This record gives sequence, structure tokens and C-alpha cells, in this order.
Amino acid sequence: MTWSRCAFSARVTDAMTVGEMRQLAAYDALDFDEQQYELLCRSKTASLFAAACEVGALRAEPAQRLAARRYGDALGMASRSPTTCWTTPRPEAVTGKPSGLDLKEHKVTLPLIAVLGRLAAPERQRVEALFRATAPDDAQVVRVVRLVEENGGLE
Repeated sequence: MTWSRCAFSARVTDAMTVGEMRQLAAYDALDFDEQQYELLCRSKTASLFAAACEVGALRAEPAQRLAARRYGDALGMASRSPTTCWTTPRPEAVTGKPSGLDLKEHKVTLPLIAVLGRLAAPERQRVEALFRATAPDDAQVVRVVRLVEENGGLE
């Protein structure tokens, strides 16, 4: 492996690691805003897609390599929407992930971020209870999913 490939691989690994650390180290996940969520998505998924596309263009001209990387970045950001932006209680075959996995792992999603500021105190307390629970049960996840859907989080 040449030096440039090693450096390239390290850059991709660093970006993904930083993204995962941001998510895991969030002191209060419910304080995430849309800008922080976008940065998280870019650090994790989009950096991987960008790297994969750029690898396919390693022998191309610099402009083509950059175009491939940008395409991969955009594709990675777009891929976050249907799979991890909101994992409703739908079959795994449809979403590609177990139902409610993000919420069960105390990970905020864009629809949840969108409604947190609009929730009444009792509704916000239900969300906070889910995030405090060591292992949220399915009923808690379903209640939070419904809160988000009823308050326009998917729109």
C-alpha cells in the first residue's frame, strides 16, 4: 500500500471515529440541534460514502476524483434520511434496521430534534424518560414515535 493510500484510509477512519465519538459523548442527546445532527451524519455515513466513491476514482484526474468524492458525500447524506433519520415501528425488511433501534440506543433523530422544542412539558417528560431508561421498552419507543409523528416531526 502506498503512502497516499495509507493517509487516505487514516483520514476516512478518523472522520468516522470522530462522528461516532460525538454521538456517544453527547452529554445530553436531547440538546442536539439540526446543525449538530448534520455534522454527525457527515462525519459518519457521508464520510464513508465519499471515501468509497473517491477510491473508485483514485487513478483519475484530481477534478474527477473530487467530483466522485462530492457525489459520495451527497449520497451518504441522502442515505441517512430513510434508514436512520426515523426508525418507526415498521418491519426490519422495510427500514433495514430493527424497529426503534435509534431510540432504544438513546440516539436522537432529525424528526425528534424537530419537535423537541414544541412538546408540552408532559410530552417532553416522556421523551426524557425514554432517554433515562437503561433499556427502553417497546411501549416507550412507540409512545415517543407517536409524539413525534403527531407533532409534525416527519414533515
